[in-house]
Order: sequence, then structure tokens, then C-alpha cells
Amino acid sequence: GTGSAQVPAYSGESFSGYGLRASNITVSLYKAPGDSFTRQELTDDNAATAFSAGDTIVLKYFTSSIYQISTDRITTLIVIRDAEGKLAAVDVWARTWDEMWDSGYCLEHMTKLPKVSGEYTMTIYLNGKVLTEKAITIR
Repeated sequence: GTGSAQVPAYSGESFSGYGLRASNITVSLYKAPGDSFTRQELTDDNAATAFSAGDTIVLKYFTSSIYQISTDRITTLIVIRDAEGKLAAVDVWARTWDEMWDSGYCLEHMTKLPKVSGEYTMTIYLNGKVLTEKAITIR
């Protein structure tokens, strides 16, 4: 079927909050190694930027900075655009800041990928502020 989605136009302001800034957080991408895995299984050796349309992308955030604890609800929005800047996929979810983080690590899973092969830009937002952008390929 066909469908449409509205994506708010964010200002492009970088994420900052809870004692962290976007520059303090490293984001790595992985193809999910199965239904159940630990963050220790996600190493630099198996990081990925190329995926298939049916894959689940695991986003691993890491910070060595000290961050605050909070029960504030955080909305993660992932926007994927094609090489022409057209919207290709959107995924969104929410959980508390404390639920996100464990010993400086946060794992998130994205399943809504473009169905057409090509080069894309993935922008990750936390509460409407840019965490990072990543170039990805869909095979």
C-alpha cells in the first residue's frame, strides 16, 4: 500500500541534556546479530553501514562522560532520507532516560528501513535535537 508521514522540521540544534552533549556520545550501527544478544557482542569488528531492507539496525550509543539520572521520557526519532533529500523512512519510540542507559551504553533498534536500494542519510534525534547523522546503504 501507499502511505504518508509528516515529519516535523527540526531546527538542527544539537542534543544537549542530562549532563551530556551530542559531541560526548559516540553512535555506532550494527546489523542485529539475532533476536537476543548483548552489547558486548557489538564490537568495532562487526559495525556496519550497509543493510538489507528487512534488517534490524542496532544503534549503540556510548559515552564515557558522567550523566545525570532522570525518569524524563525521551523520544527517539530516526529520519532516513535518500540522496535527493526525500523522506524514505521514519521510526520513533520513547522510553525514560534511565531506561535508555546502562553503564554509559544505550542500545536502540530500528526496523523501518527503506525498501529501495541506494545511499541514504540517517538523522537521529533525541527529544527533537540532533544526536548525529550517519550515512547508510540499503542493498
